[in-house]
Amino acid sequence: MSLFSAVQKDPATAGGVAAFPAPLCRHSGTMPERAGERPESGIESRRTILEQGNGNRVRGRLTITDLRNLVEARYPQAMGAGRLPDKHNVLPTRIPGLDEPMGGGVPRDGLTELVAASPSSGSQLLLIRLLKALRQEQGMVALVDGADSFDPDSTEEDLMTHLLWVRCAQVRQVLQAADLLVRDSNFALVIMDLRWSAGSEVRRINATVWYRLQRVVTHSEVALLVLSPRPLVPSARFRFQLTRAFPMAALQADQAALTEELAVHWLRRRNGYGDAGTLAGEAAEAAV
Repeated sequence: MSLFSAVQKDPATAGGVAAFPAPLCRHSGTMPERAGERPESGIESRRTILEQGNGNRVRGRLTITDLRNLVEARYPQAMGAGRLPDKHNVLPTRIPGLDEPMGGGVPRDGLTELVAASPSSGSQLLLIRLLKALRQEQGMVALVDGADSFDPDSTEEDLMTHLLWVRCAQVRQVLQAADLLVRDSNFALVIMDLRWSAGSEVRRINATVWYRLQRVVTHSEVALLVLSPRPLVPSARFRFQLTRAFPMAALQADQAALTEELAVHWLRRRNGYGDAGTLAGEAAEAAV
């Protein structure tokens, strides 16, 4: 029996549903420590000697950041420095100001974060635009809805046939579902919607969860997009924010015209797509 069941949209129901009757997985604890023994912390607990690319030897206690910098200096291509994305390795959104900075679209081998700090910033409009773009590409989309907030009636019936809608009640369920779906090559795009999830649960997400998801998508052809209420994902290759506040009258306006008015503000671009250190918003991100 599957870990969770899903049905696509039926006219008699409100949309495709993936129900979670019970926790999907269990995590075992760490090995017990011996009495009086201080736990080790992996790389940071060892005295290490490494040789930099310029021949200099580094001696002392290394952090994860130190090790990453050393590897990037020695193997720049492996870390993505100066690399441009393959046009077949991105998902075009056809949204002005969004595709070009990412090298053609949302990367299939990376994690992208959309910060929707305002409820009227156009994040739902962008979500529907993504569904239309993937429909043209004949790609399947999985939407992991963290607060059961997606409105299928606002979406064309044809788009719903290419959408798996996973309705969750807790952040834990969102993470579990996303961890399964990003490993499924039947999907071109997996969207984690945490915009309306409980803030207390969102803040408790461990950074290691995001780095694990990043490692999974790096070796797959699935793009992962996280919709968050604030900068949240430390492993995101790209992070952008929608800054325009649309009035209530926009609900009756043409969606194609509104898409042209989306205001995209870049907070992070990494690995050859821009210098993250020079982008506005990095300082604000560090302060959050």
